[in-house]
Amino acid sequence: MIVNIRHAKMEDVPAVADLIRDSVSVLSLPYYTAKQITSALAHVFGPDTQLILDGTYFVAEADNQIAGSGGWSKRKLCLVAIRPSRLLIRCSILRKTLHVFAHSMFIRAGHDKVLPPKF
Repeated sequence: MIVNIRHAKMEDVPAVADLIRDSVSVLSLPYYTAKQITSALAHVFGPDTQLILDGTYFVAEADNQIAGSGGWSKRKLCLVAIRPSRLLIRCSILRKTLHVFAHSMFIRAGHDKVLPPKF
């Protein structure tokens, strides 16, 4: 199987959203409850269009579909968590904030070996 890695484009957002939905729904099952997965998909995971616009988000294509996606940011990251007793905002400057997903049909197929060394 040939894997092609290219920069993601804004037109890829719907396919990347489907990929993320599959990746989180299927690959998280051994670790999280269905309710936690549903909540994560609604509130945490989704395509990061800023990374696409920055040119630091990529898609891996195999068998004429997006098999994986990922990217990084050198921007300042703010994590906002709402707890029952308080609002927690933690900001830090990170060299790399990774955002990586794989379609469940393509896991354990060795595609990670085609990633650029600095990814």
